[in-house]
Amino acid sequence: MDNKNQNSYELILKQTSAKKRSIYSFKQTYPAYIILVIFIVASFLIRYFAKDNIETGLSNEFNKATNSVMNRVSAHYYKQIEVLNSMNGLYDLLVEVVKDYFELYATIPTRSYASILSVAYIPEVKHEDMDLFIINAKGLGYFDYELKTDGIKKKYYPFVNIVPEFTNIHRLGYDISGEELAIETINKARDLNKMSATEVYTLRGEDTSGLYIFYPVYVKGTERETLEERRENFQGVISLEINFDLFVKEALSGEGMGQKVTVPSDSSIIFEIIGFDGNNKEYSVFKSDNYDIIGSYEPILSSDHTLNIADQEFLVRFYSIPNYGGKMQSYLPDISFITALILSLAFFGFVFTQLTNKAKALDIAEKMTRSQRRIVDTSNDIIAVMDSSLNWKTMNPAALPILAKTPEEIIGSNFAEFLENSDDAEQIKNMYSNSKNDHTDRIDLRMKKPDGSLVWISWSFTFSVVDGLIYSIGRDVTIEKLEEENARFRTKQIETANILSKEASFSKSYFMKEMSHQLRNSLTGIEGSLQMLKHKLYETEDELDMYVDLATTSSEELLTYVTDIEDASKSSDIDVGEFAISEISLGRSLESAVNKFRNDLSGGAQKAEFHLPDGINEISVFADDMQLVSILNESMTLLSYGINYAEFNMNVEYNSYEGVVELQILGSPNPIIMEMSQIFNNNINTIIDALKYDKDDLLISMTRLASTMRLLRGNFKIDTLGDKDGNLVTFMFKAAKKNI
Repeated sequence: MDNKNQNSYELILKQTSAKKRSIYSFKQTYPAYIILVIFIVASFLIRYFAKDNIETGLSNEFNKATNSVMNRVSAHYYKQIEVLNSMNGLYDLLVEVVKDYFELYATIPTRSYASILSVAYIPEVKHEDMDLFIINAKGLGYFDYELKTDGIKKKYYPFVNIVPEFTNIHRLGYDISGEELAIETINKARDLNKMSATEVYTLRGEDTSGLYIFYPVYVKGTERETLEERRENFQGVISLEINFDLFVKEALSGEGMGQKVTVPSDSSIIFEIIGFDGNNKEYSVFKSDNYDIIGSYEPILSSDHTLNIADQEFLVRFYSIPNYGGKMQSYLPDISFITALILSLAFFGFVFTQLTNKAKALDIAEKMTRSQRRIVDTSNDIIAVMDSSLNWKTMNPAALPILAKTPEEIIGSNFAEFLENSDDAEQIKNMYSNSKNDHTDRIDLRMKKPDGSLVWISWSFTFSVVDGLIYSIGRDVTIEKLEEENARFRTKQIETANILSKEASFSKSYFMKEMSHQLRNSLTGIEGSLQMLKHKLYETEDELDMYVDLATTSSEELLTYVTDIEDASKSSDIDVGEFAISEISLGRSLESAVNKFRNDLSGGAQKAEFHLPDGINEISVFADDMQLVSILNESMTLLSYGINYAEFNMNVEYNSYEGVVELQILGSPNPIIMEMSQIFNNNINTIIDALKYDKDDLLISMTRLASTMRLLRGNFKIDTLGDKDGNLVTFMFKAAKKNI
């Protein structure tokens, strides 16, 4: 048969190849071409975004570097003009600033920054006041002070109070009115009453270029609101002379570990600082060390920034260095494009192959459908489809021998109609709701036939959430299940018989031990009495002695025999264990059992509530401590079996007349315990035969509790108070005492 099927399958393949059906037609493969177009467009977009991302990253890095330069130059400028602000405040407070005060304020900045060539006071002195001015200058401590000018003028602007003095001694008395840029800036500062700066020009010889920053000083206490008032009350300027080249280099370097350090980002840019003359023409005032390579390449990034020094505005022009960001960065967009294009072609090939393979498979499937249908129709297993509501959609002929109904009778009906337990239908619906697509679960269920007989079917359910269907395969496993139930029943019988045999063996040993004890006591009394009689005087002494000796001998032999019986009772083929019967606190044992139940939750109850009886700690019973805790815990486990919430109400009664203690535990309503307790009480003397009705070994648990209580010389009873009032377990113990 297998060869025949194989030959049929090969024949179908050959017939398919012979027809050479066009599986490469555009109708079959057009989705692959659509995907190819989409991926090619995506490749161009990837190249664009990669290029844009790289350019954005380079631009951000470039802006960081340029902003770093601008921030450091601006910060350095504000540090240097602090001396002008301080000196201006000093001149506002004093009518005349002496040399010592001036040097005190100006010395530290000039020592801190090499770019500060001098800090000086330049007064406005009229020609007729010059002699008096020179006398006052000498009085300040400049004993060799003299005016250095290029001719007679109406007004002079000589240096006085200059710091540092030792490098600027030649500048004392120098009349700066001969420098056109300087005098224009002084006049502007005077008229505007604000700090003003000159253009960058040669200050001292050919190798020193820089600028002056002037801060106007007016006669203390005079008005300066109008232009006329400012010119009339003008006294002079505080001058800050800066070497511009050193100023920029100082700004771009910093202090680190006591040494000059530079910022790494400075090496990634080239820049030039440009000034503007009176005609607004550009002139270069500073160039970075690497500026000489400008012109040998085309910068990919550039930007202009404005640098303000006092009222003078400079333009800082930045350029990126050659190969900014590295050559690899420039190739990345093209690499990304080529990679994406290759992946697009590869995915196109994959999809194209899958579509053609699918076309081949569909072509073959069309020819194999009839053969597959024959397999379904001749299968001994149920092969069917249900919807998500468990209504049958399709069914094969195997339903007739298994469920005793034809497929036509079953289709349209609900799966739950065939179930012995209707809760199983909800379980299957939950499996469907919680499953992922094409997930398979297996479950064994008892199904009903029309005549009421039951059949076990092992179901395999494949849940298709997308289709909203359940694909089902069912196999009749009734014989196997019956064998399992019989084996389980025999195991339960053996376990129950073992419990009862242990009890019988223990009871036999206990009985023999008690009988031996009583006989020994009696015989010992007889022997003692005979010994006493032996020493009394009678009329016929010989005769009395003979009978007494005979009784004594018989008693000794009987005592020896009874002792041998006791020794024999100690041995048994069944190990029943040793019970250490002693006086036990019932309250302490019950508390231990409750704590163990709470910790283990062995009864399956998620929550449990206990109501312990009053006065139980005053009652003691005769029992084995370990066994007592065990049976109390097992009884609570039994009462709470299969429920989510268990409530235990407990009561204890002490009967001093009969010498017994009765402990009652009332559990929550529990249908299965109610059912099993009724079976247990109705078959208490034939419990082994009743095990066929047992569920989840509950009858075995009740049997074990009853047997253990009998071994403890007590009694166990379980009753049901109805489906609403719960189930009651009663323990009867031999009382020890009650502490009052």
